[in-house]
Amino acid sequence: HRPFKALLDTTPKPTDNDVWLTVGIGFAIAFVLLLGKGFFVALLAPAVALLSAWFASRWIAERIGGYTGDTLGAVQQKTETTFLIVAALMIGS
Repeated sequence: HRPFKALLDTTPKPTDNDVWLTVGIGFAIAFVLLLGKGFFVALLAPAVALLSAWFASRWIAERIGGYTGDTLGAVQQKTETTFLIVAALMIGS
């Protein structure tokens, strides 16, 4: 007996609009928080992270035909690491 089976069966998959809204909010927050370090840094770090996530997601989808929790976690970690490296390099220079 699985107590959450009914919830899992009825929970809808996020729409593309939901995903892009979430990405846009994350980009906007990162931009605003980095704006004090300069406009270029605030624009470049989130943009590179977004491109990194997009390319990784496309690559995974083509390789295995979809996503798993592990692959989504890997994309999140890759994106966060990319963002932090780009921001650190730009702020430090």
